Amino acid sequence: MNIVGIKGAGKTVLLSNISERVTKAGDALLIRINISIKGDAERTLWGPACHLTALGPREKGRALKVLRVLAGIVEWRSRQPKITANWVPSPGDPQLILVIDEIDPLTEIQACREVLKHLSSKGREFGVTTVRAGQRGTAEWTGGGDVRANDDVFCLGKVNRGAEAMHAAGEIGLQLPNMAEYGEGRDGVWAFAELDGSHEAGRTFNPSEPADIRRIVAGRAYQQRELKPELKTFLGKPTRNF
Repeated sequence: MNIVGIKGAGKTVLLSNISERVTKAGDALLIRINISIKGDAERTLWGPACHLTALGPREKGRALKVLRVLAGIVEWRSRQPKITANWVPSPGDPQLILVIDEIDPLTEIQACREVLKHLSSKGREFGVTTVRAGQRGTAEWTGGGDVRANDDVFCLGKVNRGAEAMHAAGEIGLQLPNMAEYGEGRDGVWAFAELDGSHEAGRTFNPSEPADIRRIVAGRAYQQRELKPELKTFLGKPTRNF
């Protein structure tokens, strides 16, 4: 998923909406990366309800390690005998939801761009979903053309110009409302589009106050599902692809 909106559009609240749903699910794990200056504040908010995190400018190296762990999970799952045609998450083998806020500092790191490209092309097939949020929808800003080419859900909020829909979603952007005008410029109004051209528009609900988020997280902290023992053993080996 590619989320695009200017500063103040409500990206952080939208990501909190997503994080709330993921942490409620019994067959999913939340991973959050934000190596911008805003990331430090996330450590005591959603951090305790996450399986893995890399938060704040001092954790750039950790962000790369987290991405490589996810690449390792994709590699391990790709080697397992298929039981169903499509990979299906379960409490014993959960979906992994990678939420990246302020995507641009991460994509400035070449090694992170390479792993993100790999996850974008292979992750969906093996239970890794990537949610990226930033202020621009251009390929360079969001991780490169190879990353954006694998998006199947596009989310556009308040922007300065209508052309951002094209940057974020390509030709599908032509079918979206003009978010520079839609919702009369209010924060928290979003248009969601899918590859089939369908789209919906609406507002996020508002767990924006730290106390609200901490109340949600308090009931879900440190209760994440465990990865399979054999997968954890595999991840303990030296990284192969990256």
